[in-house]
Amino acid sequence: DQSEDEIAQALAESGDEVGQGELIHAYQALIDKTAEEENANSSALTEAIDMAENLFEAVTRTHEAAIDSAFMRMVSSHGRKLAAAALPEQTLDPEEFAARVRSLVSSSLHAGPLDIKAWAKLTNFAEGALKTSAPFWYLHGSAGEVPIKVRRAPTVREVAPDRPPTLPKKLSSVKETAEETTTGRVDEIYHILQRLHKRLGKPLPYFEFVLHPRSFGKTCENIFHVSFLLSRGQAHMSCDESGQLMVAPVPKGTPCRPCHSYVMTFTVEQWQRIVEKLRITHPVIPE
Repeated sequence: DQSEDEIAQALAESGDEVGQGELIHAYQALIDKTAEEENANSSALTEAIDMAENLFEAVTRTHEAAIDSAFMRMVSSHGRKLAAAALPEQTLDPEEFAARVRSLVSSSLHAGPLDIKAWAKLTNFAEGALKTSAPFWYLHGSAGEVPIKVRRAPTVREVAPDRPPTLPKKLSSVKETAEETTTGRVDEIYHILQRLHKRLGKPLPYFEFVLHPRSFGKTCENIFHVSFLLSRGQAHMSCDESGQLMVAPVPKGTPCRPCHSYVMTFTVEQWQRIVEKLRITHPVIPE
């Protein structure tokens, strides 16, 4: 065996010195003891390593370190055999696991439940392991290879020499109907307001006039167009005795009143609530 040859060589070189011989003799006894216990468990190997560490503190020469190295190779060989034999039969014993956990977090030996301090200690012990995520290793290369972009050659377009140049089409006429312009829409709403005011003989409730029961967008458009009538002086707003907003047309030729700006927030929720409260089913201003 190679380890025995190294030990024999070290013994031959150090036979003259008494202190050195005692150290080598102790190493030899430890090696013989470990070699005899081929089926030693992990506790026996750990004990042998602890003894070797104590002996290594007295090592001062090269051949003494060689003996220690030979011993560690033999212990590692036994450890690999022990691990290979224990791996297929490795199972978790719940009782043994619970006993080890109890000995780790609690100093009491009774078999009752753990106290609050023990649970807190166990939580602090396991917190670091639970917060650590497992690393992601590329077992077979990267997750996906980026395709290489192949640059295409620029396309050269051949232009016929006798082809006339392309010119943009000239706009000959613009046809706009009253319904397609904001001005036309404002005029249409003004006529509707005039007819309803003439029929009722009094100002119209503002919200009943501009609300569209099925479209919040159409309602906003009606408010926008009525604001043009107010800014032009073609309509004016007021409040009745109950504080409700009213709108009425202003006859043509009437002197313009001073305009006052009014900012109002109007949301979808408010629109739905007013439609339900006023029970509006059809819009006053048609689409």
